[in-house]
Amino acid sequence: MKKIMYTLLLMALAAAAAASVAWGYRPPKPMPSDVNSIDSLVDAYYQTMSGGKGQPRDWNRLRTLFRHDARLTSLRRDKESGKLVSRMVTVEEYIGGSVQYFAKEGFYQSEMRRQVDQYGQMAHVLSSYEVKRERGDAEPFRRSLSSIQLVGDGERWWIQSVVWQSEEDATALPPQYLKQTP
Repeated sequence: MKKIMYTLLLMALAAAAAASVAWGYRPPKPMPSDVNSIDSLVDAYYQTMSGGKGQPRDWNRLRTLFRHDARLTSLRRDKESGKLVSRMVTVEEYIGGSVQYFAKEGFYQSEMRRQVDQYGQMAHVLSSYEVKRERGDAEPFRRSLSSIQLVGDGERWWIQSVVWQSEEDATALPPQYLKQTP
């Protein structure tokens, strides 16, 4: 029953988001310093995700970083089958699914390495990062690699999509993603 209610809530949020775009909804205006460069946009993305247990995230700021049709996709190993599965969500679905988690858990992302490839008004960012429950924890509880696609419109940069996969025994992060390149 709980799963059905959660699914219905996510469907309602997705429908509301789609309708708002169709009706010309525009997200709140971004902080210019968040969207004026590729690096500042990626930095702002990590900042909006990070925070202590029960600390509200700035979801409006997060919304300003993404295009209205953006998607976030996680790749995870299915516990039963062992197969890699993907789950794609909208920004609103991500927010809806994260509120309860962040209420119970601290989540601080710290980037380890960033590689940017850009051509014109499109960019691809490979970003490895570690996650800690508390900012001062000695060891991370997770390390992951994100593939972030960005587009520029001549006035600002937008996140078009993010795909990430967390490290596990079968997919340990290679050494080149563990240190920042000069």
